[in-house]
Amino acid sequence: MRGSFSRFGAPANRKDPLTKGDLASAVARLRPDNNYDDSLFIAQLLVGFYALLQSGELVVPDRVQLHGSLPTCSWFMARLRRLFPPSIAGHSMRAGRATALAEAGVPPDRIQAAGRWSSEAFKVYIRKHPALLAALTA
Repeated sequence: MRGSFSRFGAPANRKDPLTKGDLASAVARLRPDNNYDDSLFIAQLLVGFYALLQSGELVVPDRVQLHGSLPTCSWFMARLRRLFPPSIAGHSMRAGRATALAEAGVPPDRIQAAGRWSSEAFKVYIRKHPALLAALTA
């Protein structure tokens, strides 16, 4: 049975990339000037997007002893789920920024370096444009 999952497993269910329009909508809906938690979430969302971060790099692990003093993964994900449709998830920030960079004509090696990918795996984060993907693989 070793290796059977990789041969017979379900296909990956990739989430949609976050777009700059999604970010603008989030800022408008949350009005970060009125609420500390909203300000913190917007800051995490923007930093995560523009720095090509994984959601786990923005939060501390979930632990009861923190008593809500630091943003945890569950806190961040709950706010993300409340604000966006189910097609948006933690990796949507990374995929969205990689896609935006590719659409802006940034060379693949620069996208790879910006996202700290050591392999060609970054290409699965670039979504939307079949022609764009073809240009990256050429």
